[in-house]
Amino acid sequence: DGMMVISKFGVEAMRQAGKRVVLCHPGVDANEFHPATWQEKIELRKKAGIPENAFVVGMFCVNQGRKNIPGTLDGFAEFCKDKPEALLYLDMDKESGAGWSIPKTIQQMEFDPKRVLFRETVAKALPSLRDRYCILDIQSLMSFREGFGLPILEAMACGIPNIAMDWCSGTELLSDGRGFLVPAIKDSKGQSYMPRGTWGGARDMHPDLPSYINILNIAYSNPGLRQRMAETGYAFAKE
Repeated sequence: DGMMVISKFGVEAMRQAGKRVVLCHPGVDANEFHPATWQEKIELRKKAGIPENAFVVGMFCVNQGRKNIPGTLDGFAEFCKDKPEALLYLDMDKESGAGWSIPKTIQQMEFDPKRVLFRETVAKALPSLRDRYCILDIQSLMSFREGFGLPILEAMACGIPNIAMDWCSGTELLSDGRGFLVPAIKDSKGQSYMPRGTWGGARDMHPDLPSYINILNIAYSNPGLRQRMAETGYAFAKE
């Protein structure tokens, strides 16, 4: 009888295709996803074997092509060179036919595998998805494209700030001070570089790696800014 899509980006994309659709945003249960106190965060990290003073960047998603996991690894590998306390937590499968063999990718990068933690280990200590969000300092979702990006909203509800592409629903979720937005690569003419990806030739937007690394450094160096974004994002998620 009709169609609904899950983001304002989707409404506009369908309008451009000559189709009228209704917006129906996803939501999260704020009783299930909620912030941890600092003391609880310390205790959760202890259970997971993560040092109290670690700076933990997380990525929660399925290991599949459009999620741009290698781009996240590239950015983190450069960011963490002078930060021995920095760790990357990937809440996903290590191996996927629809994505990457992440251990092999790390090996090819000649990057210390001890700096990357995986769900298969952490979830043994922390089976609750909410608890795993709460060990983070920031979440980074560098997808080439997102219909909505539910992990962003889940992290917001847990009081965790986010980084995403300034594209698709990333812009929608993190604008107005709700998070950090990474610009896209431009070609020599200043146009967006948008090769055709998987899933029916959908157009992929690629993040500008130096900008991503710079944003990671800004987030790392400004805990007050992270806190303000976390508070703004939490208020948004509760709506």
